[in-house]
Amino acid sequence: PADAQTDILIFDMNGKLIRMMNQTLKKGTNLVTADTNNTWQPGMYNAMVKINGELFTARFVVLE
Repeated sequence: PADAQTDILIFDMNGKLIRMMNQTLKKGTNLVTADTNNTWQPGMYNAMVKINGELFTARFVVLE
């Protein structure tokens, strides 16, 4: 499909859910941003993205 409804879950390294987003992504490369509202502590975070029943994970760092 050209567009896919996605669920994006962001967890801190302790497994606490920090942010949940629902986005429509288009086929190809997409950029998703999350406003940290200066409340996220510097460190590692995990993102889980569910697209059409498939689950993808990524890890990223918040520096400041």
